[in-house]
Amino acid sequence: MAIKRSAPKTAIKQRAPKTPEEEVVDSFISGAAAAPPPELPWRRASDIPVTLNTRIPHRLAAKLEWLKDRKGIAKAAAVEEALSAWVSAELRRYGIREDDE
Repeated sequence: MAIKRSAPKTAIKQRAPKTPEEEVVDSFISGAAAAPPPELPWRRASDIPVTLNTRIPHRLAAKLEWLKDRKGIAKAAAVEEALSAWVSAELRRYGIREDDE
């Protein structure tokens, strides 16, 4: 049985030090990646209600109906409550806090 030998490792090439221009570009790019988007579309939006037509499974609709009856609220208010909680949680996953909204 022959012993396999790995190929000799090549020397790692050293990169030349960055020029001042490259450092400026790198710092600009790293700062841009950390900042939230400058213009979030909902910052311009008002609180005027909009119609949201969607199809949901019957079981989910029945659960929504049951919950809205127990809480004594309108179906639109129940949908808004559930949707706003989900949207806030998803935005936090993207690093957008309530203050940024």
